[in-house]
Amino acid sequence: MATAISQSIRLKMLIFYSLKNLYVFFKPHKCIVLDYMELVVTTKCNLSCKKCANFIPFYKNKEPFYSVEFLNLQIDNLLKCVDYIDSFGILGGEPFLHPDLDKIITVLSKKRQINSIIIVTNATILPRKSRLIRALKNKKVSIYISNYGKYSYNRNKLIDLCNRNKIKWDISTFNVGSSDYYW
Repeated sequence: MATAISQSIRLKMLIFYSLKNLYVFFKPHKCIVLDYMELVVTTKCNLSCKKCANFIPFYKNKEPFYSVEFLNLQIDNLLKCVDYIDSFGILGGEPFLHPDLDKIITVLSKKRQINSIIIVTNATILPRKSRLIRALKNKKVSIYISNYGKYSYNRNKLIDLCNRNKIKWDISTFNVGSSDYYW
């Protein structure tokens, strides 16, 4: 019980910290629409960026992987409070490290209140499981590659995988030329 409560408090804190990108719009008919919401599915990451936007290297008590059941409960609780979420970001750590990412994507893609799902990755890990690739092919899903230059060493392979499987993707570039960006 203490673990479930502790896990719930940690996830609520993670959701709270994700509110930096939250925009709430009130439509004339009083619907609550979130432009963007983020969900951290794991605090496990294979990089250790000093300037990590989610502060992953600074967590003292990391929860390696949140369970699908726990995340589904939190998502359902959120969806009781809002009418619609335009874009739902799945982050970490590195989301492709989560062993049940395919199930999380499937749960989210079935929610009629969620328009699109964005998986944010550092392009170091390639999705290999056929069930994960199937989930990524969902029309609601796209992969957003955070391009960290040489540190995103599987970037081109991931782009090829996406193109071969007709998975939507986009890429950004960070200025990683300075030596203080990584540990």
